[in-house]
Amino acid sequence: MLEDETSNLHAIGVSWAESTKTRLEDINVINTWPGHRDSTWKVPSRIAYASENKNKIPADQWGFQVSPNLMCYSWTKLLLDKSAQLTGYDDPSLKDLFGSGLMSLPKGKSAQSVIEDYFRELYVYLIHQLEKKMGAGVFNATPMEIYLTMPAIWSDQAQLATRKAAEAAGFGSRPYDSIFMIKEPEAAALSAIKPHLGPNAIDPVQVSPPIHNNEIHSLIANQTIFLNVGGKCGSTYIDRNFNQWMQETFGEEYTSVPMRLRGPGSRFMNSFESAKRNFGGPNDDRGVEVGPIRMDVGPSVHYDDDELVVKLSKYDMQRLFDPVVKEVIALVKSQVKAAEKKKKRIDRLILVGGFGDSDYLNTKLGEWCKGKNIGSVTCPPDCQAAIVKGACLRGLEGLKPVITHSRAHYGWSWGKRFRKGIDPEVNAYTDPLTGEKMCSGRMEWVIPKGKRLDENFKMKADIQSTFKLGQPLNENITMFSCTMDEPPEREDHHRVVKVGEICPAFSTSTFSDFQTRRGTSDGQMYHRFNYTIEVNFRSKGGILSFAATSEGRVIADAALGLLED
Repeated sequence: MLEDETSNLHAIGVSWAESTKTRLEDINVINTWPGHRDSTWKVPSRIAYASENKNKIPADQWGFQVSPNLMCYSWTKLLLDKSAQLTGYDDPSLKDLFGSGLMSLPKGKSAQSVIEDYFRELYVYLIHQLEKKMGAGVFNATPMEIYLTMPAIWSDQAQLATRKAAEAAGFGSRPYDSIFMIKEPEAAALSAIKPHLGPNAIDPVQVSPPIHNNEIHSLIANQTIFLNVGGKCGSTYIDRNFNQWMQETFGEEYTSVPMRLRGPGSRFMNSFESAKRNFGGPNDDRGVEVGPIRMDVGPSVHYDDDELVVKLSKYDMQRLFDPVVKEVIALVKSQVKAAEKKKKRIDRLILVGGFGDSDYLNTKLGEWCKGKNIGSVTCPPDCQAAIVKGACLRGLEGLKPVITHSRAHYGWSWGKRFRKGIDPEVNAYTDPLTGEKMCSGRMEWVIPKGKRLDENFKMKADIQSTFKLGQPLNENITMFSCTMDEPPEREDHHRVVKVGEICPAFSTSTFSDFQTRRGTSDGQMYHRFNYTIEVNFRSKGGILSFAATSEGRVIADAALGLLED
């Protein structure tokens, strides 16, 4: 029910539905927000702190409340993914457009704490809306399942940090409330395909075997056929291209205009948002006018100083759109090729999200698909709300793909027998019980990238832990991942990422079978325990969970823990 749309990177949508309803039409999308008069599916994910805007605001402001003249923070969620390559976002034109708070943090706050502050404001507003619609008494007696969407390529650490921020903000804090995670493509698929199912569908999807009762389950709860891919190709990058065009065309006369008059949320940028949304319809050869903006320039082909509007021709607008559309097509092309390698055929594209509603994108993708014998490109009604509606459908119908694929290699770092001439001496140590020379930091990759993961899949690893007699029996086990096609052998490789820690605490009574013996190297007494770690990649909550077992008994279980910075 909560969506942080990654194609735009700066907007959140919220939907809700009663558990007795299963139709798309029964899902309510919140479309009124503090600080905004018009109806809109989403609220900007930006926050301004009163402590940094003294004499401007009496309290912290969020979403549409944040005016363009305030110091605020946006795109913060990108900082949650420590493994992400953010160099592509280090763009001066983005900073000029969105302000210095873009992907920055206030002093003394982490990315997770900033997102927690934003989520807290969102949670308070959501509760207010639900109490108003349902009545406070009914709402307070009603359990709530919260489905939080996440980008397809989000790292496990980013997923966990997002969930922790939501929990700290109040989501799931009431008795019987719970939080689950769902990937954005899964949510979008649920919402986009459901109208095409059933005997009365206008443009039906063909499914084999035929669909009968639980019809959407037969189609969606099937399997993904390739790994998720992503790119920086949302409509925000058209905004960036427009900002660059304004700088190139008008120079300092444009950049000297105060941010409150030209930045996000200003009348000027709202005007461009409308022009962007409506550009590129069939037989539309007109240019667009964007304003108002007052600049000290005379009348020209690009500026009307009487109406205070900037004029862009159809060709000018195409130059803003084409690099982004090209990137979208490249991503689609990579998915089509991946399907072909598995002898699968893509017969239609369904566009969702804010940019999916663009006439220009639909036209260009339609032309490309025609040349590739892909049947159709469709855009569902209210496609900007497709992801957040799909998240609700997940809760209502309990659907998820039966089979997915691992987006990375996953494994552990073990101590293994030292290989002379291969392993570095700096990593050598002596096993206290056997006296054998060992090497630390060697990777054991248990799950390969691209592995099929069915709904019951669990990663298992047999572990042997040694503790000195009298030492606390607390184990810290770190899980690692790597997205390279061929993973490296050692944990200290720069592309090996720490996913998180699992920290089971044991006692000698936990195990019915363990060794107690004297070490050969130091004469000290040691306990040695054997047990198995099971990691569930398909847990209902949507994040990794684990259990430690011994002789078939669960001796410890928990969710994956966040690593400290």
